[in-house]
Amino acid sequence: MNPLDSNHHLRIDEWCEYREGAVLNRPVKENEGSWCNIGLLKDCKINQKLQEKTRVTVKLNEKNFGDNNLKNFSGNAVSVSEPKEKLKLYWGYLVRIANNFEEVFRQSSFNGEKYDFIIGTSDKGNNYKDVNYSEYRDFKHCLMVFGGLSGIEGMNEFDEKSKIKDKDIEKMFDVYLNTCPEQGCRTIRTEEAVLITLSVMKPILDNLMQ
Repeated sequence: MNPLDSNHHLRIDEWCEYREGAVLNRPVKENEGSWCNIGLLKDCKINQKLQEKTRVTVKLNEKNFGDNNLKNFSGNAVSVSEPKEKLKLYWGYLVRIANNFEEVFRQSSFNGEKYDFIIGTSDKGNNYKDVNYSEYRDFKHCLMVFGGLSGIEGMNEFDEKSKIKDKDIEKMFDVYLNTCPEQGCRTIRTEEAVLITLSVMKPILDNLMQ
């Protein structure tokens, strides 16, 4: 994907009570936490003792907010999900490794909760405009799957551990969509398919969540 100018990629002169940082190899007294670089002119001390180079989401103490004249900043390490939950900010993405094709569907990053709306994308799928999405209203966790040049079918074909037959691929999804039905070329690159699909599906997903 192209670089994103996102909320968690704050500039040095931008202020937010949350910032992403990295733990520094800077000495501290025992039980006094850690020093972090949080992208400001001065370092930030957090209460938690963490390993050097650990990436951390920091919530600045209120007295530090907006003051670049301080000797240093102070705050606490918090969950990476807190900025989204409390301020409704997009705060980046998480990566989950699946050891095989089937684990993509069986596992999730939501504390054991399963995906309740699974979308597959393929030029062999149904025109996204012709699908009735009403039964997926108020879904909680949506999984949208993109394949490579050989599609989702190719991902399964090259997974030697997969027990799924190609003819059963579509059954893995609640809806199997062609989001660019008049593409006019043999293949669409994945990075192009992601942008096209998210553009056409966002209004549909927004409506389902209302």
